[in-house]
Amino acid sequence: MKTFLNVLSIVFLVLGLAFTILPLGTIAFLPIALALICAAIALYVAKDTGKKLAKALLYIGVALALAVLVKLIVVKHEIEPATDEELQQQEQVDQDNLNVLEELEALEDLDELEGLE
Repeated sequence: MKTFLNVLSIVFLVLGLAFTILPLGTIAFLPIALALICAAIALYVAKDTGKKLAKALLYIGVALALAVLVKLIVVKHEIEPATDEELQQQEQVDQDNLNVLEELEALEDLDELEGLE
């Protein structure tokens, strides 16, 4: 039972670490909380000899939870408005793309006319 809970806790901690690294926000707390619960039960079930791993898993889980909290507080997800130069560049690219499409349509029209003759 203790081994199963330790393995389950490790799996949830790895998922929590992945969710912490990826920009998923507070959803990372779910696997971390499950890992903490499994590690706490494993610590309770363990005899005197097998408590080191369960304690280590608890510490790692708490550290990951703190990392998620710090990430939520420190990292700001704001989109900066585009500058005038960027807008002009985008308009130029759009105009160039439109010209290319018009040229392709003209070539297709010519191919259709040649096919009729």
